[in-house]
Amino acid sequence: MLSWSTVAYGAALSAVLAAVPVALLVPRRRIGVILIAGLAAGLGPAAWNAILNTVHAPGFFTDAPIAVFPVSWQDTGSGVFAVATAALLLGLGP
Repeated sequence: MLSWSTVAYGAALSAVLAAVPVALLVPRRRIGVILIAGLAAGLGPAAWNAILNTVHAPGFFTDAPIAVFPVSWQDTGSGVFAVATAALLLGLGP
């Protein structure tokens, strides 16, 4: 299971790593879209990992047996929550 500090660090790092490319690719540098991209990339995985930590679900942290890309169910859930958060926030309007 991940510690809360690891969850916070991962959320912050995800937010930055999402906001920077969006800032470089958005044509008119719309600050709302950039902020929402970073917020969704941070809040989605943080929420998913908080759920996993709260319900004590260690089975989700088992990596797939693929040497070049050992993704786990926890990683997949983080991605799903990030996309869902982005869709929700962007749907409400930046």
